[in-house]
Amino acid sequence: MRVCANMIRPWRALIALSMVLVLSSLCWSMPATVTPVFDRDYLPKAREIIGKARHSIDVAIYMFKTANEHNNASADLQEELIRAAKRGVKIRVLFDHPGKETDFIYEANIDTARELLAFGIECYFDNPKRRMHAKMMVIDNRFTLLGSHNYTVSGMNHNDEASVLIDSEPFAKQSRAYIEQIIRKGKRIQK
Repeated sequence: MRVCANMIRPWRALIALSMVLVLSSLCWSMPATVTPVFDRDYLPKAREIIGKARHSIDVAIYMFKTANEHNNASADLQEELIRAAKRGVKIRVLFDHPGKETDFIYEANIDTARELLAFGIECYFDNPKRRMHAKMMVIDNRFTLLGSHNYTVSGMNHNDEASVLIDSEPFAKQSRAYIEQIIRKGKRIQK
């Protein structure tokens, strides 16, 4: 069966709507604003909230590939994090460790981590015995940006992706605690 490109768009909307409904139900006792973020809208939304960060940014990301790609939105995202660090924002980035240092995910993540470390950004690997598949950013214990976007050229520019921005202090604090829990079981990356 051939899938028509026009059939994919309604599925993307249905998935995003489902995410909004599920997250809204999780936040029913918390005041929250939930905004869908689709496809190429991720980078502008991430830039906006990173640009407003004053205290902290915590990132949990499966794959963050910034090297050697033309029109690399993930490299732009990395630059935005570096600008925030230069403003004095405390930033921690948690990467997946796939278990083998020869794995392409490890290579992409460690290359990005080394660049971030040069600007005082704390970087961590999760426990390599577990797969950390989260794609989450928590800003100032208020905003949580989470969903399906990996920080890669494909994830930012080519794939059909659905994420949400949640403006809720209680939800952000829970999300940050989740990241902290994984960091404690992982390992800090040194220069």
